[in-house]
Amino acid sequence: MERPHLRCRYPMRMSPHYDEIGDGFHEWFLSYGPFGDQHRKARVRATDYPYLAAVCWPASDRRRLWDIAAMAGAFTERDGEYDAQRYGASQANLRASAADMRGHYTTVTEKRWGPLFTDIWHRFAEYVSAAQMARFAEVMATFLDGCIAYDQLLVAGDTFTCVEEYLAARYLPLGQLIDHVMIEISLGVDLADVLDEPAVRDVVRADVERVAVYQDILSLHKDLAEGEDAENIVLVIARADNCALPRAIAAARAIHNEKMARFDRLAERLGSTPLGREPDVARFVEGLRDFTAGLIQWTRHSARYTLAEASRWHIPSHQAV
Repeated sequence: MERPHLRCRYPMRMSPHYDEIGDGFHEWFLSYGPFGDQHRKARVRATDYPYLAAVCWPASDRRRLWDIAAMAGAFTERDGEYDAQRYGASQANLRASAADMRGHYTTVTEKRWGPLFTDIWHRFAEYVSAAQMARFAEVMATFLDGCIAYDQLLVAGDTFTCVEEYLAARYLPLGQLIDHVMIEISLGVDLADVLDEPAVRDVVRADVERVAVYQDILSLHKDLAEGEDAENIVLVIARADNCALPRAIAAARAIHNEKMARFDRLAERLGSTPLGREPDVARFVEGLRDFTAGLIQWTRHSARYTLAEASRWHIPSHQAV
């Protein structure tokens, strides 16, 4: 079966600092304990987290690009390990990691990944306010809480046969709220005072919902290869409708189109208000569009999802400045 593809309606931008950090970043990142295996080091290099950061958070300066690439890479690699140890086997490590985050890495109880996360945390803390770092820690810990809750559903033997129930269960363990804080950090803004405003909250939720759908569609090839048959919207649709994968993919695309349109409507509505015209809010909404353009591009071409030996990147002619 061919890999499903999606086109993005937004132009893709890219941080101009991508080429500056690649080799140095990988040498530093791969020096930590979890990456002792040479095969894994090669795979991480092929995955190319600096490229992910450059296209998903294109407003990043050099320092922020490095740190966001590190956080995104550490989360993705660690969660890949935990995902391979489901049905209760990873819950102790998830709880330990959540405790370390809520403690702002003053102590480390999860020993395998803790040292890397500690160093990344302190790098961010050098230029991000204490209040924003506290919010950052809480959304990361809440993500892990969501992973635990999702794993408990698997332990209980629950099988999703309803798309909306599946998407509701995926809301916290998707990790998109972490990405939202990193959008703020990449822009050098703090939106804590407006995130609870209904119009902003609606846009944020719509973004999380659309990412859940398109990420599942684009990762179907990888999920099938790894046997992750309990955690993809296409497979939920196939079970619910008792249909073949091509029909389920078409149905998932229709949901994707609806979720994308809903986000655009809500973002346009917010943009027509005084709140939405505030510069920091407008830049954040644009950052959400940048993130989607970048993540679709990265997921379509990253070796992590194509399962090829190397990634094939598109370098846009228009870079962020």
